[in-house]
Order: sequence, then structure tokens, then C-alpha cells
Amino acid sequence: MDGAKPLPMIAHAAKSAAAMEKLLAHPRAADLVLRRFLGGITVDHEPGFARGMRATLLKIGAAVLPFEAIPAMAKVTGATRRMHEGALQAHAHGEPIVWVTWPVPAALVASFGVVVYCPENFYSVANASAPDGSTRMCEVADRHGVPSEICSINRCMLGAYFAGEVPKPTLVITNNHPCDGNHSANTILRDLADCEHFSVGGAYDKSPETVAVWARSAWELIAFLEANLKRPMDWERLRRHVDVVNRINRALNHVTELHRSAPCPGLVNPLAVFWRMVAASGWVPEMAEGAELLEKAAEEIVAKARKRGAPRERLRVVLGDQAIAWTDFAGWLRREYGAAIVSDYIGSFRHPEIDTSSRERMIEGLVLDRLHMSMVRQAHGAMEYTLDELSTVLTEYDADCVIFHANVGCKHNMALRHEIEDLCRQAKVPALFLDADIVDRRLVGEKALREKIRAFLAAEGLPR
Repeated sequence: MDGAKPLPMIAHAAKSAAAMEKLLAHPRAADLVLRRFLGGITVDHEPGFARGMRATLLKIGAAVLPFEAIPAMAKVTGATRRMHEGALQAHAHGEPIVWVTWPVPAALVASFGVVVYCPENFYSVANASAPDGSTRMCEVADRHGVPSEICSINRCMLGAYFAGEVPKPTLVITNNHPCDGNHSANTILRDLADCEHFSVGGAYDKSPETVAVWARSAWELIAFLEANLKRPMDWERLRRHVDVVNRINRALNHVTELHRSAPCPGLVNPLAVFWRMVAASGWVPEMAEGAELLEKAAEEIVAKARKRGAPRERLRVVLGDQAIAWTDFAGWLRREYGAAIVSDYIGSFRHPEIDTSSRERMIEGLVLDRLHMSMVRQAHGAMEYTLDELSTVLTEYDADCVIFHANVGCKHNMALRHEIEDLCRQAKVPALFLDADIVDRRLVGEKALREKIRAFLAAEGLPR
């Protein structure tokens, strides 16, 4: 199958990651290029010589990336490159590729020695290819009749399938997750893929009883994979994968907590980059090395700030909703308002340790781990899951304001808008709802969003 159709967007993402990896291997040069040169340019517009790179640069944190964090970003960028290259190679040679969606315990699937591909992450691939990459995939989905009510992350994924921009799956593993958009898109995805598929039982809450039920479904998944891949489960490989997952979680949990410091380490953007890769390749040792380097960077930044008695930021912002994929406000907010984003919905890690003492405990730990993953964590169970977490963040992270992107395709978050407004009012933290689409930029542009943020901060007298 060496004549397989090319996958230009993934190939472009792989080349971009390779170029970024080379740059990040030289921290001083990377700091000069990313923060002092490209960072200042890309905050405002897409430079012609770097077309297609702006979203990637902003998400890495080009304008705000601390020098200490560059080695960590080199590691995660290297893991990103290898992930893309692995998918391209498997596609070109007709090797098995198993698709998994976010809530699926993907490390379990990877233990079978196959390429694991997460199509929900395609929006980041699309935005690494062109300024309007994800929007174009949504347009493709529109032309094929995909309902506009489905979250644009899923519409982008389905558009990429129709456009032939993703590798053909050998098997598709989805999850019966309570998120409406996710569940609807998974149903369409399974029909389109025209291959054997399995849906892992979803969990409404995190009670031991519910986790046990979901774990039984994971055991059924193992049997399904053994039957369809014609190979046994490699339990020793899975244990090694889980050890890596635990290392990543321990480090990134700590980085998340260190953002309570005033001033904070300013690593929310790198945390979000790690989140995307944890969803797709969170069992690779290089990811654990990168997470531990990020933890070391956070500790160094906080220690230096305390030693010199650095003052609290003029404005501490919480992002209480999924981040907009095609732009990022961190650099702009810091330049105009001296602001720092101290916590966000996606890049917050709060994972429990996975017990590796037995196979049964490992499986239960893996499914519970996915229930603590950002976006999955807030999109299942009672509304208190989201509200209690937000209440804690507003208080413990010393927030001056909270911004919600109010993603129009995210029904569960939009349904909570009144409750969130009440919570913020009681906490005496001003709240802004932007009414944007996090992936499809046709709804509202960056200029309009900036103006709305400016008007909100002026009306609230922020920063004080």
C-alpha cells in the first residue's frame, strides 16, 4: 500500500514540529527567535514568512514562554513529530492504525504495539497547516451534511475524514461519553469508518461502582483487540506505559498547583500543549521527561520570583472554558494589561496515581485517569463537577476575572451559563462570556473578541 493517498496536513504538521524541535534544542536561540522576535509579531498578525505557523507559535506561548521551559517544550515537540510521523508511515505502508477518542484509555490500546491515532486532535493539526485550517475542515463537514449543532472539534474531525486528511483506521474505539457532541460525532464516525469498532462504556460519575462497571467494559475492549489484531495483550508493556502515565501526571499536577503562586510560573500554554499530547501519546517516555522538565522549570521560576520579591501580577485571569484553537490571548493580555493566565479549563492536571500492583487495579486506574482528564472531567456527571472545580480555582488561584469562550457547540457548558454567572457573582469575580466558536472562526473574529475583552476590563476597572 505504498501508493496510499498523501495526508498533506499531517505531513505539514510533522515538518513544522521537526523545525520547531531543532530550534528548541538551542534554548538561547529559541528564546531570541520565539519570544523577542516572532512572539512580538505573531501576537498581532500572521507574518507572511511564517504562514500557517501563527496558531502553533501562540499555543506554544511564543510571546510568553519562559526561558526555563524551553527544554520541556523541545521534548513535547519531539514527541509530537514522532506521533505524526508514525501515523504517516503506518498509513503509507498499510500497517494497523487504531483510532481512539479522548475518553478511551489509549495507553491500553498502545500496549498492543499498534499505531494509535486520536482524530479529535485534528483541529490542532489543521491550525498548524493554515490560519483557517480548522475552519476549512468545518466547511467540508457542512457540505457533507454534518449537523452544525455538533461541537466544532468533532465537525473538524469529520470534515478531515471527508477531505481525506486522516489515515484510514483498521479499528475504531470510541466511548459512550455523556458529552452530546462527542457522542453524536462518534456515531457518525463509526458508520463512516467502515471497519470493526468498539464503544467503551461511559461513566456518569466517579464512584467506585461506576468505575468498576467501566473497567469491565475495558476488559471487553482487551478481548475485542486481541480478537481483531490477532495478538495477545502485552501486560508488561502496559505496566511500563502506566508508569510513564504516572510520571507525567505527578509532574503536571504539581505544575498546575504551582500556578497558585503570585506571581505564577506562566506555564499555562505549555500545560495545554502537554494536554493535547497526553490525549494522543501520553505513554511515551519522552513525554514523561518533558513533563518533569516542565515541573523543574516551574519550581525554578517560582523560586527566583520569591527570592527577588517579585510582585503579584497586575491582573490574574482564569480561562473557565475550552481554549479557542485558532488564536491565543496570553501574549496580548500580558502586553496590554500586565496580565497572566493562571488557570485554564484544558491545561489543568488533577490526576490520581494509578496502582500497578495488579492487572485489575491497573485497568481501574486507567479508566479513572481518563475521567480526570480535562474536558472529560468537566463534561460528565452532575453540574457540580464543573462548578465546584471553578469555585476552587477562583478562590485558590486569586483570580481577578474569569473569561468563558462560551463555545456555541458545547451544550453542557452553555447549559451551565446561568449557574456559572451566579457562582462568579457570589465569589465577587467578574465574568465575561465571549460567545465564540473554539474551532470555527466564521462565527466571530479575533478583533471583535479583543474589543469585547477590552470593554469588559474597562467596565470592571481592571486591572486595579
